[in-house]
Amino acid sequence: MQNIASFFTKKNPTPNSPPHPTQSEQTLSPQLASEQHSSPSHNSIQNSPQNSPQNSPHNSPPNSPHNPPSAPVFGQRLSEIDCANLPQDPGLRRKMSDFHKNDRDLVRRTYIERKPCQPKDFLFPQTLIAQKNRRFVAKWFETWSWLEYSVEKDVAYCFICYLFKDENAIGGDAIVSGGFKSWNRLDTIKNHVGKHTSAHNKAVIAMDLFKKQKSSISSALSKQTKETMSAYRKRLEASIETIQWLLLQGLSFRGHDEKESSLRRGNFISLLTLLSKKDPEYSKVVFNNAPGNCQLTSPIVQKDIINACAKETTKAIIKDIDGGFFTILADESADVSDKEQMALCLRYVNKKGEVWERLLGIVHVSDTTSLTLKTAIDSLLMEYSLSFSQVQGRGYDGASNMQGSINGLKTLIQNECSPKRKEFLREKQAQRIVEAFSLGELETGSGLNEERGLGRPCDTRWESHFKTILNVLDLYPSILGSLDDIAEVSDALDSNKAQTITNLLMSFDFVFVAHLMVGIFGITNNLNVALQKRDQDIVNAMRIVNVTKINLQEMRDEGWDSHMEKLQELDNRFPKISKDLLVCMSCLNPTNRFASFDKAKLIELAKFYPNEFSSSELIFFDHTLQNFIVAMREDERFWNLKTLTELSMKLVETGLSETHDRVYLLLKLVLLLPVAAASVERVFSGMTQVKDKLRNSMGDQMLNDCLITHLENDLFLNVSMNDIVHRYQNMKPRREQL
Repeated sequence: MQNIASFFTKKNPTPNSPPHPTQSEQTLSPQLASEQHSSPSHNSIQNSPQNSPQNSPHNSPPNSPHNPPSAPVFGQRLSEIDCANLPQDPGLRRKMSDFHKNDRDLVRRTYIERKPCQPKDFLFPQTLIAQKNRRFVAKWFETWSWLEYSVEKDVAYCFICYLFKDENAIGGDAIVSGGFKSWNRLDTIKNHVGKHTSAHNKAVIAMDLFKKQKSSISSALSKQTKETMSAYRKRLEASIETIQWLLLQGLSFRGHDEKESSLRRGNFISLLTLLSKKDPEYSKVVFNNAPGNCQLTSPIVQKDIINACAKETTKAIIKDIDGGFFTILADESADVSDKEQMALCLRYVNKKGEVWERLLGIVHVSDTTSLTLKTAIDSLLMEYSLSFSQVQGRGYDGASNMQGSINGLKTLIQNECSPKRKEFLREKQAQRIVEAFSLGELETGSGLNEERGLGRPCDTRWESHFKTILNVLDLYPSILGSLDDIAEVSDALDSNKAQTITNLLMSFDFVFVAHLMVGIFGITNNLNVALQKRDQDIVNAMRIVNVTKINLQEMRDEGWDSHMEKLQELDNRFPKISKDLLVCMSCLNPTNRFASFDKAKLIELAKFYPNEFSSSELIFFDHTLQNFIVAMREDERFWNLKTLTELSMKLVETGLSETHDRVYLLLKLVLLLPVAAASVERVFSGMTQVKDKLRNSMGDQMLNDCLITHLENDLFLNVSMNDIVHRYQNMKPRREQL
């Protein structure tokens, strides 16, 4: 964990230039008070772009993704979950008039924070119009910033008019309600804007006034001096700085008793107290020195700040992708409250040529069917204006759904190892060690003969299964002795269970399978460990895969014909087309001055990407490759490179990525291919820390925000205080202004 004293270094004085106009913690009306309990979320629900038109929201069955059972009916107030599930695709949204009048401002702020749906890198479909194939053009987003596109319906809409157009205003209804699809009639868009008194321009003015909180009546009634604004800014920064440290460490915030008389007020209050003692500027504006209605320590304020931190961190990830290609890595696992959570990570190459795998978000899914997971992935990508046309690879880990003898063994151990039975095992193991010492079978020394337990094998880590089997075999006599003791001192039911387990453990089948699995896991363990490394590239990983397959093949040839499933699973994961693809990839390896470079195989590699390398380009691509390899072998800066990532970074550093842009694109596509889903598994490891048994009631949005800031801490540390303050202030109306 980080040192607290070093983290809370004294900050420079706040710059004189005021930040963006914003508001404070408290709301001013019942309508705004209801908004305090809602915050924008990433978990919007919508159908996939590939679904047919007949699956539109109006034709969907009651329990389809378009119409979830919990969706509010007309005029019903929005819950926090409903607000989080507002669809990002404009073709799936409800009319603004369908929302309760007290929820409309909340809906507007949610969509303004998300910004218009503009999937700039989407492959827009063609439509036959006036005997010509026409499509939406991404450059229109730059010409009309308010324009948004529905992937679901292939229709364009006006974002501003959807939110603020007066229902009684005349004009512009077509592009608001039904949408615009006549791609050859751009005059329709121009006419929609109209003159300065048009319905669209009036909506623009209404939106500007809505975003300028200082111009509101409530703000005008709340008079502030410069000293009050400065104190509020300092108080807000103190709360943000405290929350930043807790998020980085993955710690809880609230305490059981947060009264002033309590000695255990929770991490947030305790850390804020420590911070105020270290910084005199903070001590003047927090706790007793702050107004009673503007303490900035309430749970609602904490959640808003956490959400602002997470949104800014995700914004940094999207900026780092810079509209380029990426690979999606997805997996699902149950959290401590048995809710299925799907994590989505993106693997991409940034502007510096570095390969990164980042967490985009974690979503609660009702089930783990392919349709549900696909819908959740669509929603996450659409929220950040990302599309499947940018996806160049997919990595899914199904180990958590596997069932078999190993999982059965885990269940057996988990059910039988209560604290009392663990004590039986400890006693038997201690007796065994004493006897071994007396017979001279064991040596004494530091670190030797430490206490061992059976452990709990992880669903998605084969290495943990290997350790569990080794411990079972090592503790085999002690386990049998413990079961005998349990059978003697327990009631009839537990005694029968213990005798049954003893018979199973002493059977030939169990002993045979256990020793066989040790042999198999002993061969595959190096591969399992290698695939967990963050910096592993696919060429090195495939070398280890080939070694593992050879060893398993030798094991089969020596008489293990009945256990072909392990080898067959490995073959299924790497079919012939994948092997051919990986052989071609190795030709870009820079080791030994590109000793494995092969133009013919690289041309075959380019054929795997027809959307990026056209057939006409492939005709002269060998000349492009020849120019590249000559330049690389003549430039001594590239002589000592070892990996594909080093080659990518060096090309960007030297500026040759632009000179050899087509080869660099091919290199990036190779780097995007996922080696393993270890990054997603790390998300679930972090989830067990962030959402533990004491925090099992944590909401889905809170879990997502805490995980993003905790796991992507390097980006989170670079988020500026001004950005967090600005986002927090604009999430909802605040009384205090900056």
